[in-house]
This record gives sequence, structure tokens and C-alpha cells, in this order.
Amino acid sequence: MIARVEGEGAFTEVETRRQLCRARRRGDAGAPSLEELLAWTEEQAREKVASISGFGPKMVESVVGFLFDPDKRGLLDKLAARAGSRPQPQH
Repeated sequence: MIARVEGEGAFTEVETRRQLCRARRRGDAGAPSLEELLAWTEEQAREKVASISGFGPKMVESVVGFLFDPDKRGLLDKLAARAGSRPQPQH
């Protein structure tokens, strides 16, 4: 539905975050916190996102573009400052 309404780029960004959040909630080794994502350089982000299974160059560039877009970065910084990346409870 997201792809149909907002376009493929929006879908890609949402799906990427969903996968990263799921990995962090499951406690997967190497799953980054929001603070860790924000500390990455653009090159580190490109390298780490490219290592996600099923992510091709277009998806990698979409995620990196999102992380380093000044407006979106401001929002992500605000979320991090408000502890938006706390570990999820285990059920």
C-alpha cells in the first residue's frame, strides 16, 4: 500500500527501517541502535546497509539519502535525544 500511495522510494525506506528495528528487537548481533546509525559516516552507512541481505544499490542509496537528508536528520536527532531508541522489552 505504501508503494502504491507514496511511491517505491517511501516503501523502500519504511521496509528498511522495519527490518533494522526487527533485528534490534530480536537482539540480532550487530543490529544498530538509532544512536549508532546517527554516528555512522555516509560511507559507513552505505557499507553497512549494503550488507543487508536483499538490498541492492538503489535501496542502499535510498536509505543513505534518507539518513543524511538535513530535514530528516534533524528529526532523527530529536528522536535520539528523547530516547527514541530504547531497547524493546523481550516477551
